[in-house]
Amino acid sequence: SKTLAEKKAMYRQYVTRASNRTSVGKVIKLILKGKPIVFQCKRGWDRTGWVAAVIQGLLGASSADIMHEFMKSNSYYGNGFRQDYLDAAVSQMKSSYGSYEKYVLACGVTSAEIKELRKRLTV
Repeated sequence: SKTLAEKKAMYRQYVTRASNRTSVGKVIKLILKGKPIVFQCKRGWDRTGWVAAVIQGLLGASSADIMHEFMKSNSYYGNGFRQDYLDAAVSQMKSSYGSYEKYVLACGVTSAEIKELRKRLTV
């Protein structure tokens, strides 16, 4: 089991590592193909939770709503989720890119694709 510092570092790497940004971009591009998709990482929560948070942030969800959804994972997987983890990634994303939109652009998604995602997934 990883320490709190190790887990926070892992979440920050979702933002800083190029391979992780590429994966986020791929998920968003798959969603844009218009077919139902399931996205999951090895165990189904850390990277999956980050990608879900990014999509919610990109669509304009509040920080409180994003955190609420992230913390719901404790109901399904046990109490292994901490706000500290998501806070570390969001803080890194904001300091490195400034916004979810700029982060997603760095993930290889175009402005037109972001606009299309918002059109398809918001009402």
